[in-house]
Amino acid sequence: MKARNLNTNVIQTIGTAVASKTPSVATPVSLSPWSTTLTPAARFWAPQLVVIDGTPRSLNGLATSGGRVEITASSGGSPFVTFSVAAQECAKAKASSGLNIVQAGDACYDGKSLVVFDNSGVGSNASTDPWVSDFKPAVQPPGVQWELGHYKVEGKTIYGLVCSPTTPGKHKTVIINHGGFELNEISLNNFCIPSAQGGWVVAMSAYRGEKIRRSSTIVAPDQPIVPGASVVQSQGEIELCLGEITDVLRLTEIVRGWPSVDPDRVLMWGHSHGACITVRALQRGVKVKAAAAFAAPTDMAAWYGYSPPSTPSDTELTNNRLALSTTFGDITTTPRIRVTPDQSRIPYDWRSPVTYAEDLKARTDVKILLLQGIEDLLIHPSQACALAFAYAPSNSPTGTASMNWHLDASGAAVAATPLDCTGFNGLTWQSGVPPRGTWPARRYLLVYDNLDHGSVLTGSAWGDFINWVGVIFP
Repeated sequence: MKARNLNTNVIQTIGTAVASKTPSVATPVSLSPWSTTLTPAARFWAPQLVVIDGTPRSLNGLATSGGRVEITASSGGSPFVTFSVAAQECAKAKASSGLNIVQAGDACYDGKSLVVFDNSGVGSNASTDPWVSDFKPAVQPPGVQWELGHYKVEGKTIYGLVCSPTTPGKHKTVIINHGGFELNEISLNNFCIPSAQGGWVVAMSAYRGEKIRRSSTIVAPDQPIVPGASVVQSQGEIELCLGEITDVLRLTEIVRGWPSVDPDRVLMWGHSHGACITVRALQRGVKVKAAAAFAAPTDMAAWYGYSPPSTPSDTELTNNRLALSTTFGDITTTPRIRVTPDQSRIPYDWRSPVTYAEDLKARTDVKILLLQGIEDLLIHPSQACALAFAYAPSNSPTGTASMNWHLDASGAAVAATPLDCTGFNGLTWQSGVPPRGTWPARRYLLVYDNLDHGSVLTGSAWGDFINWVGVIFP
């Protein structure tokens, strides 16, 4: 068993175990039990002390701690997966119906993490509970059934939305990771329902600590997402691109097991906070065929550096203030404390996809698209360029380099390097138009003039995304 040392970013062996030779389930499925005791040092999950102004201080809440062991187990180079009792019985039934043991296991396993540590360092077993439907509107959009429901992650109840086509058979599926800090009717009406009407099964998580309600920027106080529903809130606290990843990984595994889903045709995409979650889910091994990230924060310390509290972009962008104060603490809120990257980079690095660039580099099985607006005041283009530079520089081995385009508002190529990306000399910018209609490379970065944090989900950027998706999922 191995875990990442988050001080050095190196995967280290922390324990071994030998399986029993006596199967726990009779043939035709032979599963052998094993156990071991692990006592990981603090460096494998979350240090409890940090030196601030020369004084070691205990850290409460999630403001300056946070992290979890990412444990895997393998035998002969092949990774183990987890089976609850129900999953074992499922595998047994599948094998009895004619599947071989590998097919039966792939169809029924319910986790890849043998142990998941929460922010207190207390371990818990992999989640195995299914999706539970809580509300279905009596009147549905044409060709769609959507519902509000919940599932369990680390003992927490996490809510979400699912939209499905009414047509029979197995469907292509998309996990949409929303931006911001609530799941609202904008996501439902603009993305979930239209995608289902286009033939996709859609799943969206209201990550830990978030509510499902009507947009808080449009109505107040809390109002249900549609009449007849309830305002619900996922358990836990907002962590910003940390525990939320586990919430999305579990939802993806649940959905991939549904009879209506083709597990080999799964797309994941996200915007802003959801884009960061998307990239980190890739780095943690989520099973998808392709993934796209719109305006992803990828280096939290750099984000803080160009937009600290009380700067113009902080005070005029409420999402930025909320993100920073929620994640890194607010000086006026106890027990949280404001920690700058100079005081401790730990809570920043653990939330930053650039920290885990090697893990993303290894995902040659997934097609990846990064999209970014030049006029984005919240997430600067340097964030997208930093990630592309870290995991897929232009001198990467054949087939693994990012193909990068600077585009104007019409989608035509611009010769100059995007101003905010001039420091990344390892990125080559292409001339001519992107290969729309073919998209042969595995990795792309598209940076657009005249698009900001919200409008990157429209216009030529959205058109290129839809074109790219259509090539991969015909």
